[in-house]
Amino acid sequence: MNKGNYMRIAFLFLFPILALADDDSSHSANLGNGGDVVVCRNVADGTVRIELLDSYEARALRGLSIVFENPGADYIEQIRVLAARLEILSPDRARRFVVAAERFSDDANFISGITLTDVPDWSYIPIPSGCRLAQAAVYRNRQFP
Repeated sequence: MNKGNYMRIAFLFLFPILALADDDSSHSANLGNGGDVVVCRNVADGTVRIELLDSYEARALRGLSIVFENPGADYIEQIRVLAARLEILSPDRARRFVVAAERFSDDANFISGITLTDVPDWSYIPIPSGCRLAQAAVYRNRQFP
């Protein structure tokens, strides 16, 4: 997998966290939210399906889903489309999401060959049999300008 794919996947992991975070409340601690995913392995054919915990919860427990009009587009374009939808309700928040998306690759730190420590930032959520939760990303507030 190339760096562009890693950036797209990492941003899609972090976007729900950014979307739900309020800028003023995120300055209270150095550690922010964790980016958990639901990992399901099909034993019969060995395929693995990975879904953001927030997306799984919205889809499976609340009947909601995010529809990407062009799933093949790069992550910034996808965020712009989603932000345009949000702009109707919250223009300022939509603008902040686009700005965050545009600077994401400069702010992110991709580290391979590690296991992330769990950041328990969720309450009880039933996980399908044969699946497990995994920490895929960790958000930290910027410590230096």
